[in-house]
Order: sequence, then C-alpha cells, then structure tokens
Amino acid sequence: MSGRIPWPVPEPHLPSGAHPAPAVATRAATDAFRAAREAYDRAQLAKKVRVGADGTPTMRLDILVDTAMAEVVNAHRINLLSEELGHIDNGSAVTLVTDPVDCTANAASGVLSAFAGVIAVDGVPTEALASWLDTGRCWHTVAGRPSAYRTKAVRSWTARW
Repeated sequence: MSGRIPWPVPEPHLPSGAHPAPAVATRAATDAFRAAREAYDRAQLAKKVRVGADGTPTMRLDILVDTAMAEVVNAHRINLLSEELGHIDNGSAVTLVTDPVDCTANAASGVLSAFAGVIAVDGVPTEALASWLDTGRCWHTVAGRPSAYRTKAVRSWTARW
C-alpha cells in the first residue's frame, strides 16, 4: 500500500481523574500522530531514520511522536523514559515511561496502534494510560485500585529501574 492514510485521527477520550502528565502526553502523541499522517505517506512514515535508544531501527513516525513527547515532558519539567529517545532527566520525582506509538509498523501501514504511558513517582509505577490512536478510546488504571484490565494474566509487576 502506498499513499497517505485517508482516515482522520480523533481526539482521545481521556478519562477524568487521570494524572495530568499522561493526559497531556496522550494529547501530544495524538496531535503529532495526526500531523505525521497528514504530512507523510506510508513509506515516508515507515522509513527507518535512526537507531533508537533501545538499539533498534527507529521509524520516522516514532521520532515525530517521540519528539512531541519530549517537548511535553520538558514543558512540564517531568522525566521521560522512551524506547526511541531514551531517558530525559528533568530532575523530577515524576517520570513518564512511554511507547508513544506502540506497533509503529502497523501505524505506518494504517492499522491500529496505540499510545501507552505509565507514570512512576520516585521509581514506583502509580498509574497507566493507553489510547488507541485511530479511535481515541482510552484505558486508565491506578496502582492499588481494582482494574478490569489485564495483559497476559499479569497481576503484579516489579519495577526494574
């Protein structure tokens, strides 16, 4: 498939009560994702333009959205831990751990992808927010509160950073 992806990118349906950092980050990721799809065709979005902080090839779409994330965390003086850009330390107790475009190859092809972010305070994960970028549907969960959302039956997690 070639050409631009023709369908619109909606605003995220952010849940009330979400920490402001992932909420603002979700909006920034969505806006950057929308702008990238309007400016570039599928091949340009998927072009590998550099090596990410995790040592793997990084697509243009990743860089465009991750750069928007970096601007948000710098403006709000929080830290960022990102697959593509690595760690940005703004000296905050709050860190946004994110994959701004989960399933980037899908996204560049016009298939569903998501923004995913976790807030950690002093290294302890406190809440998570995910949003389907093509539908705007969001999921939010807070540590210590019952949640209907599970991944691969994971019921607990230990931070390793």
